[in-house]
Amino acid sequence: NFEEDVSFTKAKFNKDVWFWSAKFEKTSSFNNVIFAGHANFLLTQFINYSSFAESHFKGGVVFEDTYFNDVTSFYKASFKGATSFKDAEFNKNANFRKTEFEGPIDLTELKFTQLEINWDSIEGKHLICDSSTYRDLIKNFNNLEQFSDSDACYYQYRDQRKAGFIDYIAW
Repeated sequence: NFEEDVSFTKAKFNKDVWFWSAKFEKTSSFNNVIFAGHANFLLTQFINYSSFAESHFKGGVVFEDTYFNDVTSFYKASFKGATSFKDAEFNKNANFRKTEFEGPIDLTELKFTQLEINWDSIEGKHLICDSSTYRDLIKNFNNLEQFSDSDACYYQYRDQRKAGFIDYIAW
């Protein structure tokens, strides 16, 4: 566990990195970090502000069951491999503006207060999502007055639900 402010700013992790079940009590900065291998933040808790701004995840990354209690930034981060935020929770604003996703993204059962993201950054990227998360995304886009993003998200949700894909995921 990390009880003081932590900064990995501009660090380069050349191999896989595991922060499994870590707890960051104070501010944590992973700004401009290069994760060359797989990054695992499974069951990690970020109690205060956390930032991954302009970081590069070159391998897969897991934020499953990760808890972000305060404001979180992934501003201008890039995700090259599979990315999972399955069952993650953002209790305050999460900034994903100008973030790039190239691989599949799992947002199944994601919980969030406000997700600053543009639909085109996740649309068509092998998005894995359940009905509840789709509905929350649609509501989120409307709250942020991103109405075209809301519409596009709704149409994808509707099409996948019609095709039975959403029901399969929930099963």
